[in-house]
Order: sequence, then structure tokens, then C-alpha cells
Amino acid sequence: MFGRMEWSFDEGTGPVIIGITSRDGVVEIDVAAEKAGEVGLIYGMIVPFGGILGGAAVAKLFVLTGGLAAIPVVAVAGLSYLGVRIGWGMRSKWWERRIGRITERIGSIVQEVTALPPASGEDGVS
Repeated sequence: MFGRMEWSFDEGTGPVIIGITSRDGVVEIDVAAEKAGEVGLIYGMIVPFGGILGGAAVAKLFVLTGGLAAIPVVAVAGLSYLGVRIGWGMRSKWWERRIGRITERIGSIVQEVTALPPASGEDGVS
């Protein structure tokens, strides 16, 4: 391998990028996930809609109108935000484990490929 090879895959929520670099006989593998789309989708949908719809439901339950109806909307939006923060923390850990597994698998493949003996008739010297 000369230089760097890079692959990426994006299912719509942000790419997973795999890079392999070989210099002076040392192979470096890096895998990164840029999940800004996933974060935006989660925060952009759950917090506002959870706050507005959930807060409106609570306001209706307690028959709150006018300015008083804003209190449960703000409270439920805050709870939605807290829930999303906890959920995204767990999702981030999941991505971290997945990237670790991908990196380990690619590392084992690279070791297998680089450990192959030269093809018959080749002595590996140029």
C-alpha cells in the first residue's frame, strides 16, 4: 500500500470513514463516525415536538390555559432534552463499541494480508 486508502459509507445520518495508511512498514488504521445528521435529527425532532405536544397534553390534563399552559410545555421540553441527552450518551457508547469492532476486524484482515508469503516464484526482492 502506498499513501492512504480511505472508504466511507453514509446511510443518511452521517458517514463512517475508514482510513488505512502505510508508512515505513507500519500500518495505521483509523475509523471515525461523523453522526451530525443523526444528532440533528434526534435533537431537532424529539425536543421540540416532545416539549410542545407533551407539554400541551399535560396542560390539557390539568386544564391549564393561557400563560399557565407554557409552564408544562417548558418543563416537558426540559425533560425531553434531558432524556435525549441520556439517550444520545448511550447511542454514542454504542457507536464507540461498533467503531472499535470495525477497527479490530480491519486490523486482523490487514495482518492476514501483510503476513501472506510471496507468491510462488517471487522472492519478495525487487
